[in-house]
Amino acid sequence: MTAKKYTPLEAARLRDQIIHDDIVPTVRRAFDAYPALQSATLLVAQFWCDEATDAVHHDLIFSELDTPNVEAGYRARLERYNGPVQAPPARSGWRAWFPWLGGPKTPETPTTFPPSRDTINLPSQIDEELLQHEFTHRIPWDSNGEPISLFAAFCKEDCHQEMDDCETYTPYAVFRRQSEQVTVEIVGVMVRPWLDGVKPEFEEHE
Repeated sequence: MTAKKYTPLEAARLRDQIIHDDIVPTVRRAFDAYPALQSATLLVAQFWCDEATDAVHHDLIFSELDTPNVEAGYRARLERYNGPVQAPPARSGWRAWFPWLGGPKTPETPTTFPPSRDTINLPSQIDEELLQHEFTHRIPWDSNGEPISLFAAFCKEDCHQEMDDCETYTPYAVFRRQSEQVTVEIVGVMVRPWLDGVKPEFEEHE
């Protein structure tokens, strides 16, 4: 039987606390910094990652739409990660055949490729990677701790770190700009209720 750390009522209360104490302020800062942003979706996923087999991870997809297009966001991110790699500068003339002979080098311009953009969610060309670094990665979220007890029940089964983000992550909450406020809509579905309030594996061995 799965050991429990919290009752369903306690887990629900703590989830609500994380949303309003940690996620909403982060989304509000993003909205303040980028007036074009209108919404954001918090997603969660459970898969093994170095330190814990039951780690629960988080992600944020920001958008200028009323509701983020999560599929488009992850598609753009996948294109950015798997896109063409910068090609090394080509050598011309005899240096192409005898590069070890040295001598003054003619400056070469390497082939470069523009970063992939999420044109669906961010048509004004806000840098999605910058949003991740400035906001998503600064949320106080311990993947090996409390999120396991609070969000594992909302995560897909049998995910692993070799899968693409679009396969592992599932939406939990949508945040929207409403005048000077941020509204919250909980959209997560509890697909594994037996894990609601579960005790993290590392705590079971303490």
